[in-house]
Amino acid sequence: MWKFIDFCKDNKIITVLDIDDNWDVGKQHPLYETHKRLGLSNLILENIKRFDYVTTTTDIFANKIKKINKNVFVFPNAIDPDEDQYSSIKNPSDKIRFGFVMGSAHEKDMEQFMGVFNSLPQEIRDKMQVVLCGYDLRGTINVVNKNGEVINQRPIKPTESVWYSYE
Repeated sequence: MWKFIDFCKDNKIITVLDIDDNWDVGKQHPLYETHKRLGLSNLILENIKRFDYVTTTTDIFANKIKKINKNVFVFPNAIDPDEDQYSSIKNPSDKIRFGFVMGSAHEKDMEQFMGVFNSLPQEIRDKMQVVLCGYDLRGTINVVNKNGEVINQRPIKPTESVWYSYE
């Protein structure tokens, strides 16, 4: 990639990197060991330095990125209700609903959210409903060896999905 970035710079082509995930994934992340072994944090930091501009989704993350590349712009996360994947299924309820929209690597976020939810008095919780968004069982399981190389793939079973544990 760096040769490509150098090519762009030599030819006065502006480069833009879009990043919305922290390069320091933490030990709780499912890909932590692979991330650490491949030195991905350093590679991502180098990319941030080399690109002309960086876009991200929050001011908090933008401020962290600005320490490495001052040319940062925020494009907030958003859901386009006109996209089929976000079309609403009308299901009226008297409950106050909280949608938790996340990827499958956000188990710690879910734990924090549920910690707040569970700390509320029961009479308030009885008026609430948590709706998980993003649940998907169309994926596969990668069977990897100790070097992180994929040696087999198979369809995921519902009970193996992180969504199952979230639910």
